[in-house]
Amino acid sequence: MNGRIFFVLVSSLVGCAAPSEPEPRFVPASGSISDESRAMTEAHTFAITRERCDRERRCRNLGRGKTFESRNACERFYNDRDFEAFGPGVCRTGIDQNGLSECLRSIRAEACASSLDTLETLDTCQPEHVCL
Repeated sequence: MNGRIFFVLVSSLVGCAAPSEPEPRFVPASGSISDESRAMTEAHTFAITRERCDRERRCRNLGRGKTFESRNACERFYNDRDFEAFGPGVCRTGIDQNGLSECLRSIRAEACASSLDTLETLDTCQPEHVCL
């Protein structure tokens, strides 16, 4: 009799347990990029920063009493902005090399009289033209 009660008790406990379902598979977030792709995006983004600071140098905006005290100050100022504008959060699948080249050409050609604090004024430097 004790064996039968034990069997019934165990059977009822097993029957009450939630049905076991397989663990869900890990699926990467949509649009995630590899470390290699992220490094390339960072390098391409920094190319925009370098071009902007080259322009600041050509326009005589680097040096004591100028817009930027030094090249490093210019790069620090623009790097965060450019990474925010074209980094992995925006260009999720990377940077288009042709689009990047067009953007860099536009920065190079921009007159010193215009401000490039933001790249919104340059159509070729919009994410839809630079991102893959």
